[in-house]
Amino acid sequence: MKIYQNLLIFTLLLVLVGCKTPYQRQSAMNPVIGGYADYRTAENIFTVSFEGNKNTPSHFIENALLYRCAELSLENGFDYFLVIDSSEEIKTGTSVLPATVLAESSTTTNYVANSSSSYQSMNATVMPPQVITWSNKTASVKIVTYKQRPNAKGVYDSREIIKYLGPSIDPK
Repeated sequence: MKIYQNLLIFTLLLVLVGCKTPYQRQSAMNPVIGGYADYRTAENIFTVSFEGNKNTPSHFIENALLYRCAELSLENGFDYFLVIDSSEEIKTGTSVLPATVLAESSTTTNYVANSSSSYQSMNATVMPPQVITWSNKTASVKIVTYKQRPNAKGVYDSREIIKYLGPSIDPK
């Protein structure tokens, strides 16, 4: 049973590494996939990040980050936000899946008159260790949120971001 679990995990990893990162909350259980993360640092200040794998276009990461900022603003009763700091980081890593052996055996018994004969056969397939190299890009921002539009340049309207970026980021 353990062999089949390893094979399933390997197959899922290959599938997930080969796809672009979806818009989702980042999971500590699977850092390869990516997604968004956020935390509050003051009443109206948040740090938000979005991590995408090597198949995720940079424009999607940037738009998903803005979209999450808009969601977060609205969820906390604010209508506008201003980016006050930003950064980008590229992480690379390697995961090694252990070697696995898939074994299958069968027994055939022939009955003829008063005697019987049996023989067994066994097939084994050995999968060598698999090395998967991954690369993720993370964009992070610190935002200040407002209930009323401040008199400053670069202020985003959260509802406008949701309206115009929503269909391409989080099609529901």
